[in-house]
Amino acid sequence: MDEIREEFYVALPSNSSYNFYPDNTQSSYRTKLASALMLEDNFECGVKEIFIPRNYFNVGEHNNGYSLTYDKDVERPIDLKEYKIDFHYTNAQNTVEFWKKINNSISEAIDVNESVKFVFNEVSASLTLTIAKGFEVMITEKLAPKLLFMLHLPNEDIKITETSIYNFRPSNQLKRQTFTIVNKNPKNVIHKKIPIAPINAGIEARDVAELTAVITENIRLLNLEKFIQVSSDGNVIKLKMSPNVFIGFDRTESSYFINAFNINEKYTYFDEEEFALNEGSPIPVVGFIKIEIRQPFTTTVVKKVTDDLALNVGIYNSPQNLFESIKGVQLSHLPNSKVKMIVPPATEITFSKGLADMLGFVNTNYDTGTFVSKYPLELDGGITELYVYTDIISAYHVGDTFGKCLCVIPCMSERGEQIVRHYQNPLYFPVSQNFIESIFIQIKTSSGNDIIFNGGKVYILLSFRRRRL
Repeated sequence: MDEIREEFYVALPSNSSYNFYPDNTQSSYRTKLASALMLEDNFECGVKEIFIPRNYFNVGEHNNGYSLTYDKDVERPIDLKEYKIDFHYTNAQNTVEFWKKINNSISEAIDVNESVKFVFNEVSASLTLTIAKGFEVMITEKLAPKLLFMLHLPNEDIKITETSIYNFRPSNQLKRQTFTIVNKNPKNVIHKKIPIAPINAGIEARDVAELTAVITENIRLLNLEKFIQVSSDGNVIKLKMSPNVFIGFDRTESSYFINAFNINEKYTYFDEEEFALNEGSPIPVVGFIKIEIRQPFTTTVVKKVTDDLALNVGIYNSPQNLFESIKGVQLSHLPNSKVKMIVPPATEITFSKGLADMLGFVNTNYDTGTFVSKYPLELDGGITELYVYTDIISAYHVGDTFGKCLCVIPCMSERGEQIVRHYQNPLYFPVSQNFIESIFIQIKTSSGNDIIFNGGKVYILLSFRRRRL
């Protein structure tokens, strides 16, 4: 314990007590004194000198946030796909060539071989419309009245779902006609088999839990995790399928599995299913789960999306370096140091208050358009002063709060690698503790935000003296 003198100094480097306080940083650290101070009630202290590295981050968590709202093309699944087939007809046109031309239009529109086809018989003047499974033909009174006439159909909206034969009659020359082909089939169907025996060498399952583990591993090896999940509960095996995924079982391959779990092989299962092991049945060790993945058609829709973004915390040495890090808008530095911003069409950007202040903008939200900041760019991140706090002095009014502020260091005009201050006549404050084993130092911005340094160390020399009457 130090013998107390009338006046003495304590040096507080930020890197001296990591063994005791491993969370210390340059801007927030506690120094353990070599020996404790025992002070009487009439001591005060102030900053004699201070060294602060001038490499603090100008973008921190207090001013790095912004959000971007914009239109995004999103693929959505649809239950059916419609194709519009346009055609013209003249009574001078060869009938066979006319229907051949329509069939060509269908083939160009639909990537399914002979899904819908017109076959004209010149001898009987009959027309056969063949329709594959899952397809429909829609003929409406409004868009194709002449086609209804040529097929001897009533003058009303007609939906044809199966192969049909019509007596053809020619019509007078007509303007463009349109009918619709509807495809209710999936865009693509993928068939897979999931073995119930280990794909890789392994031990055969002895109970439902082990069987579930084997199937789960096989699903993983086949990269099918997003389509089907397997779990168990006692003697019950549970299957959960994703949308548009169906499973089934083939008795020729999986009779043991079907019998053991009392499965109806004629059924196709989807969504969620549970199968209980029959009492006394052995665990099946061969067989497959057949999985059918029906990939639907999709359509592109425009969706308004918002991305919450953040600049990387760090030092931005130039306006260009900062501007290039802000996504979605175009920023440029004007000769008067203000910032010009172009927000693209259908886009909206919202800055955090700290980032808006740094860029010189008064408002935080901007929609499509061109804007110029009201104030110049503050590349120092709005850090105009550094407030140095400690825990060993009495609190006093600091703005609208009470704080234990040792000193305030203006730093706007600093250009060197270090901020250095020597005080011939320090400003002293009453010491609030009589027994001091450690001293806490914290450096903040004028708005109370933490400061992050990119290396270096802080050094503070405190002057203690007996209070003068």
